[in-house]
Amino acid sequence: MRMTDHVLNATALRSGVPVHKVSLVSQLGKNSQGGLLEALDKKSAATSGQKDRYEKLKKAAEQLAQNLDAFTKEGEDSIFAKAKASGDSQEIHKSLEGLVKSYNSTLKALNTTASPVDAYYRQMLQDAAKENSGALAEIGIAVAKDGTISIDKEKLEAASIDSLEKALGASGGFSAKVSFLAGRIFGNAQANAESSSSQYNASGHAYSAYSNMYDIWG
Repeated sequence: MRMTDHVLNATALRSGVPVHKVSLVSQLGKNSQGGLLEALDKKSAATSGQKDRYEKLKKAAEQLAQNLDAFTKEGEDSIFAKAKASGDSQEIHKSLEGLVKSYNSTLKALNTTASPVDAYYRQMLQDAAKENSGALAEIGIAVAKDGTISIDKEKLEAASIDSLEKALGASGGFSAKVSFLAGRIFGNAQANAESSSSQYNASGHAYSAYSNMYDIWG
């Protein structure tokens, strides 16, 4: 059966604890700002939200790393070698659209964690774009003040395969640096997501244990 005032009061009397006029059950049900239950609720909500933010960051960084693989690969099987052999750069354009989207998504996700480490990674990504803004501009990629990038499709269509390779290939500064950063961001986000998950589970367990103290006969 569920704990009631009568059961709580009877238990208190048997243990020698004085019974107050104010019901123990009603006291437990109150929304006290300093209450343990409320504190556990807040901690669980915070860690759950933090875990979600890091999961999104991890996904964005993973996608960014995957998109960059196409540009950092060298040799006959590289996206640039294939484009030169076929004379068609559409596959490069398509891959670039994915790169721009995942790059911007990663920047946005980095801004949601309020972590100094993520703020540093965000700055490094922005710097990578700004440092290579000249070469990127030649193929139709504009770098905004906040570090996000966008495509001018008309300029991109007019860009030669050689200029695309110069700006985005493994020998260029942009793709190599961003690829390295994407790996670090992914690893850090994964570690933080796992840490937040552990904290959330611990909070949930503590809440359950505390609640069950008042339902031991239920």
